Amino acid sequence: MTAIITESGRRKRLPDGLDPQRVAGLDEDGRIVVDDFDARNAAPITIAGHTTNPFMFGLTLCCNASDKGVEDGIVCRGCYGSQDVGNYLYREDDGTFPGLDPIKEVVTS
Repeated sequence: MTAIITESGRRKRLPDGLDPQRVAGLDEDGRIVVDDFDARNAAPITIAGHTTNPFMFGLTLCCNASDKGVEDGIVCRGCYGSQDVGNYLYREDDGTFPGLDPIKEVVTS
């Protein structure tokens, strides 16, 4: 079993098969937040004059899903948002991610 402990002291077991290297922490609702696009280091993206800061996203609480993006978050294909929608967490200009409780420690047992 692998779990994370966040800076605030929250502990969360990671689902089997989830690489702890992907995990950045927890969001305010306890979703596991993954950084699959290197949002901590990526440059903002500008398309047609509109700039978007890099983002991470919270896996769904219902199934820990990350595979279906919708306009306002991440849903699992099984529930398709009827149970939960994971959040996008956008990087602020100062490099912080509001709503992210970062990992302090990864523990295995």
